Amino acid sequence: MQPYDAIAVPPNSELMGGNPIRILDLTDDDDRTYIEHLSKFALLSYQDKEGASYEFHDLVKCTYWVDSCTSKYVPGNNYPFDPTKYYITFKAKAKGDPSSSPKTFQAKLVVDELNRKLAEKDKPTSVEECRICTEYWLPFSVNLKV
Repeated sequence: MQPYDAIAVPPNSELMGGNPIRILDLTDDDDRTYIEHLSKFALLSYQDKEGASYEFHDLVKCTYWVDSCTSKYVPGNNYPFDPTKYYITFKAKAKGDPSSSPKTFQAKLVVDELNRKLAEKDKPTSVEECRICTEYWLPFSVNLKV
């Protein structure tokens, strides 16, 4: 299973030493607005690298990873130790062609949550990956042996 396709986290999984990838609830307006912003940022990065021209259409889903050893385990620490990694699936259309069907994109972004909350810019958000999902893309790892 890839991080873009996380399942619901079992209760107390952090206590067993795991830092699971979690599903982000996109029904929350603030979260949805923020993830749309990150999606558009990733799409701009894709366009710069590929020379393509797309415009954001809609969010499909989002998962994220954050160090679970935060304020719950360290007194006085209200921020994650490591940056948060967002795995976003979204749709975008070719710019200037309203009749085009949307393509599905997947992007991995790394956001330093402490700096985001404090509005500091010394550790900017980075796009580690942004790609168009093709019909041949498999949502899980496959080990093929001949």
